[in-house]
Amino acid sequence: MANKQKGQSILEVVFAIGLISLVTGGVTLLMSATLQNRSKEMDRKKMVEMSELVMDSVVDEKINEAASFWDFNSGFWQEYRSTKTLPDNDYRFFSYSANISQDTRTGCSSSTWECANVVINIGDSRTGNSQTFNRFFSR
Repeated sequence: MANKQKGQSILEVVFAIGLISLVTGGVTLLMSATLQNRSKEMDRKKMVEMSELVMDSVVDEKINEAASFWDFNSGFWQEYRSTKTLPDNDYRFFSYSANISQDTRTGCSSSTWECANVVINIGDSRTGNSQTFNRFFSR
């Protein structure tokens, strides 16, 4: 009677381990890329939120203190031109600055300040990434 061996050969075991390693490595790479993209998206979202907060204060200045808003050398704009951070801990890695310039597109006078373009720059101190947000204002 012939002796029949039961079980897998070494070749089958090596192949199975290799296949499991490939699948596990692929899943790990996919998860890593997903988490990295999610982190970048969260940073982008924070930059947009911060720009909205800053732009809201600029709009408030235009509505409540129009003379200061349209005087491009006012204390309001002097303060905004310097790089600042928000006191909120959610934005601790981000800084911003804002600048205003005269806009002379069609319908805007080049001799008086009737139209302006406000540019807000948001920077991330961890990654060095930055975003710029623009808004057009008219009297």
